[in-house]
Amino acid sequence: LLRDIHPTAFSGQREPGVPLTLRFDYNLLTTLPQLPDFPEALTYLNIAINKISYLSREEVEQFVNLNELIIAHNPILLLPDLLSLLPSLTSLNIDGLNFSCCGVQWLAHLQLKLGNGLSYVGTICSEPQLLVNQPCMNAARVNTRCPG
Repeated sequence: LLRDIHPTAFSGQREPGVPLTLRFDYNLLTTLPQLPDFPEALTYLNIAINKISYLSREEVEQFVNLNELIIAHNPILLLPDLLSLLPSLTSLNIDGLNFSCCGVQWLAHLQLKLGNGLSYVGTICSEPQLLVNQPCMNAARVNTRCPG
């Protein structure tokens, strides 16, 4: 099981211009892999069922050509606005997440863009208190700003 992926682990391992597909599901990763040599080539990333608790804007925005992202069943507490960060996204799987639903209106817009390409089975809110244990899409359809 992988606990970490060195940023240069795949250096020199692919042909330029060829789309890249990476599967790191069912591991023990705690952060999103950083791939400085070819983030623009990545079109598919599966990091489901790991130990990732946080995705930052900086980690996500490097993958500008990402079409499919699978982050299901991770202990992610907060999601950045994936709609604005990943303009090429056509499929997103966030099944089983329990994250903060503060300011997630972008998720409703993403659902409109992706349609059936968005999977959120069992995804619930951890905050605000009013929405705890409610489906995340309930929060995405209303203005759920949190204090602080």
